[in-house]
Amino acid sequence: MSWPALALQLEAGTNARRALTLADEHAVHHFLVLKTVELVGIVCTCDLVEASSGSLIETLMSTNVITVSDAAQLWRAAARMDDYHVNCLPTFSHGAWGVLTRGDLERAGACARLHCHACGACHHLHAHPFYDAQWFCPDCLPPHDELACWYDDHGGGD
Repeated sequence: MSWPALALQLEAGTNARRALTLADEHAVHHFLVLKTVELVGIVCTCDLVEASSGSLIETLMSTNVITVSDAAQLWRAAARMDDYHVNCLPTFSHGAWGVLTRGDLERAGACARLHCHACGACHHLHAHPFYDAQWFCPDCLPPHDELACWYDDHGGGD
C-alpha cells in the first residue's frame, strides 16, 4: 500500500496537465481527490491522458469511490476489487489516506494480475457479463447494447 497517498485537493482547481506532471514526478497511477480531508473522488492517469489538458479534475474523477478498511485481509481486498471492477482501493489509516493497488496485492501474493482476455491490457478491466473469469478492457468489451443482442432468443432451436 502507498501511504500516505498522493492526493489532489478539489479546491485547488488542478487540471489534467498538472496532474499528469505530478504522476510522472511521483511515479503514481491513481490520485485520490480530497476536499480538505474528506475523500470525494479518485482519478486514474488513463482518464487524464484521454482528457484535454485543461480539463479540471472534478470533471474527470469518479465520485463513487470504493474503499477498504486498513484492517482488511488481503484476499478480501482482492475480492472487493474484483466485485467492483476497480484496480485500487483507498484506505484511511492513522489520520491519512493510503492506496492499495492490484499491483500491491499481486506482489504480496494475494491475487494474480488480471489481463484483458482479448488484447492483454491490465488497466480498467471489466468482467464479461456472461462468462466468468474473463476480463476485458473498455476497448475490447463490446458496448452493453451490442452484448445484449448476442444473447437474444429469436425462437427456434437446434
